[in-house]
Amino acid sequence: MKNTSVLLRQTSLNKLYSRLPSLPYLRLFLLFMPSYFSSTLALSSTCDTQLLKRADTGSNGYRDRRGICEGLYESPVSADFELVSMLNAPLIEHFAKDDVIQIMQPNLTQQKSTSSISIRGLALKPRLYYRMDTTFGASATISWPVNEVLSTIKLDAQELGIYGWQETDKGMVYIPVNAKISDAPAKTAAAFDTQVIVRAGVPIKKIAWRLLGDGVSDEYINESKSYAVGAPIPILITWPSTLPQTIKLEVAAKPMTSNEWIIQIFNIALPRPAL
Repeated sequence: MKNTSVLLRQTSLNKLYSRLPSLPYLRLFLLFMPSYFSSTLALSSTCDTQLLKRADTGSNGYRDRRGICEGLYESPVSADFELVSMLNAPLIEHFAKDDVIQIMQPNLTQQKSTSSISIRGLALKPRLYYRMDTTFGASATISWPVNEVLSTIKLDAQELGIYGWQETDKGMVYIPVNAKISDAPAKTAAAFDTQVIVRAGVPIKKIAWRLLGDGVSDEYINESKSYAVGAPIPILITWPSTLPQTIKLEVAAKPMTSNEWIIQIFNIALPRPAL
């Protein structure tokens, strides 16, 4: 009499093997599997995983778009200060549909982190929750097409904030960047070095700011001007003549509904001028 348990096991194994791909295809799958997963990770690495959870579900929602992660999202309510732009020369043009924004890699003599420099773009329009995240790859220039999302949501150049940043063991470090529209003529020199833009989650009736670091005056520059909730607050900065590697920007604001000042300090790494 045949051992039925042995026959059952053999039948089960035969069925299992029949479902596996033939050996040549299995070899090809194993060969290309690492590159498949590495390319998938490379594409998604610029996206903020927390923001992906709050991404708009429409076609303009925050997601990866060929190495640049951008789109709309749902924003939580916050009363804190938020830095939304740090450009050496603000974009003042109007976008054409086929324009491409070019962002040049900042020249940091001392990297604050082993990670590459990241670039973030934000809508300056109140209640328009748009963000772009990307990093510098092998190229020293990021090319960011306007027609992917910006032209669809009707966000113009003057309504777009851009800054560089790196995550370090001491927290986020902000980096001023140069951005331009490709093929646009060179801009005339401004009366300042960098335009920083911040915004607050409460209405503001007074703003003050100062630089903190070696060789700089710690005197506040005051501005008695009111700003609505989420409105962009521009700060025009002239850096010290002897450029330090790092500096701090302290911003203080007095809300309309309180006598207590909101104070935020931003750590900044200053790039070397281009030769």
